Amino acid sequence: THAIGGRVETDIGRDITFGVESYWRNWDMLSFSNMVMRITSMNSIPDVDTRTVGTYIDFRHAFMEKLKLSGGFRVDHATTQVDVANFNSDLYYLYQNTRSLHNQDNYPSGNVRVNLGLAKGMDLFVGVGSNARIPDGEERYFNRKTPMAVTVGNPLLPSTRNTQADAGFTLNLGRSYIKPSLFYSNLDNYIVVNEQPRQNMPSSGMMPATAGSYQNVNARIYGGEIGYAFGLPHSLTLSGGGSYSRGTVDRKPLF
Repeated sequence: THAIGGRVETDIGRDITFGVESYWRNWDMLSFSNMVMRITSMNSIPDVDTRTVGTYIDFRHAFMEKLKLSGGFRVDHATTQVDVANFNSDLYYLYQNTRSLHNQDNYPSGNVRVNLGLAKGMDLFVGVGSNARIPDGEERYFNRKTPMAVTVGNPLLPSTRNTQADAGFTLNLGRSYIKPSLFYSNLDNYIVVNEQPRQNMPSSGMMPATAGSYQNVNARIYGGEIGYAFGLPHSLTLSGGGSYSRGTVDRKPLF
């Protein structure tokens, strides 16, 4: 894999930042099979390029000493494409009923967060946000068959959207602090592994009735975390944290 990217941003006044961000990622994987002294190769991840460009604006403003508002909004455009000349898309057609080798994703994201000072050394925070993740090169374009099994991506996968809310507080006591928080995420089109039934008949030979692949489900993840630090004698500090999360989906995927 290779990746390169960067961003340029500028402050607009004291409370607003505007920027543009872009990256390119390539994922290329070749697998080999040795059957009866005959070595064959296959583009398991067929030189997939992902190019993304997005523009964003961040803001933060203190309405008073104890009330602060921050957030942001961005829009991204992404393309994902197979760059192997004369690539054989038969496995996609057999199991996903498509020969698509190119995808475009356009998705907005945004968040807002409020910090409120309740008392000396104690701050409450509440935030909500929504963003998206495009499927990677493996999830959309994996392509491998053996005499016993087939594993194939799903070129038709849409982006996963995560809408999340979190809340918590920070309590500062000199050199010590504790910061517990809770979160709840609703994920539309969350990507999981499945056994994909064959959609079309092969033109020649035998192919398995199902293939390992990827599908979308609706899911939820919720939990919490806590961070802490305690000041000790001789300028020592004990710090750490912990977290717990649980996820559920609307239906159990078939493996």
